[in-house]
Amino acid sequence: MIYSMTAYARHEVKNDEITICWDIRSVNHRYLDLSFRLPEELRDLEPYFRDITKKNINRGKLDLSLKVSMVDDKAKSFTINMVQAKQVIAACQELASNIQLPAPVSPLDILLLPSIRLENDAYWKNIKELARESLPDVLAKLNISKRQEGKELLTVILRRLKEIEIKLEEINNLLPNATQMHKAKLLHRLKELQAVYDEGRLEQELLYLTQRTDIAEELDRLSIHVKETKRSLTEGGVVGRRLDFLMQEINREVNTLAAKSTEPQISLLTVDLKVLIEQIREQAQNLE
Repeated sequence: MIYSMTAYARHEVKNDEITICWDIRSVNHRYLDLSFRLPEELRDLEPYFRDITKKNINRGKLDLSLKVSMVDDKAKSFTINMVQAKQVIAACQELASNIQLPAPVSPLDILLLPSIRLENDAYWKNIKELARESLPDVLAKLNISKRQEGKELLTVILRRLKEIEIKLEEINNLLPNATQMHKAKLLHRLKELQAVYDEGRLEQELLYLTQRTDIAEELDRLSIHVKETKRSLTEGGVVGRRLDFLMQEINREVNTLAAKSTEPQISLLTVDLKVLIEQIREQAQNLE
């Protein structure tokens, strides 16, 4: 089974007090790149979240977002650190005495200071427990989406590979007549020039031309690369980088084939092959 790097998953968990929701978006990337958007109170769990994600995902750029909402407003109760609050108020008054027309200090501004609010530890402990328990579930959903997308990509790539095999077969069928066509063209040209030529020398030139334009070796290597690509896809797993390498090799052989060929029909077929190779490369870039 192969997996796409492009996918999306959402997973929501709630109890009597809170609701948490994971959102994960994944796109293609050369390596595994993780980006977390978490409530500040859960930042200490990010290393744990990263470790779990790396065990479930191989490649891709992932944006993981965790949102928390309250079902019961009483759950997130807090007390005020009055000692700290009085110190902040005293400091503000001292500064105000040195400022002309100072702005009044808002109690809300003081409450927003982290050191002033003493949060309900049980509330965040509950959230952390739900977040840890639910991350594997949303990653499982993401992998289901990646697997489905990978299945569709596999169908497209195998169809393109089949088209490549058909084009290669067409080129192979054109090879037996290549030498005769070279000879016919050369004789036609000599006749136009009304040139006198030696039959032995003509055969030598034809032999040299045939050797220089022989593409049988390139066709053999292309056939091997196509078979290896199909084998890799059948085995599944992390195949994206291997497919990209194989497409580079196939493209290199087609470029050599195009450069050596003197037949217009073969040249047209090499253009078709390059189009198919590029289409496969575009799809393969989305595979893990």
